[in-house]
Amino acid sequence: MSRCYIVIVAIANGYAGWERLTRAIGKANSDAY
Repeated sequence: MSRCYIVIVAIANGYAGWERLTRAIGKANSDAY
């Protein structure tokens, strides 16, 4: 497995986690108001 592929997968996983995090924060903010 090439290193480039690993980097792409790591970025994709990080983006998915970040999207989930921001969505959870957005939900918390809407619940607070």
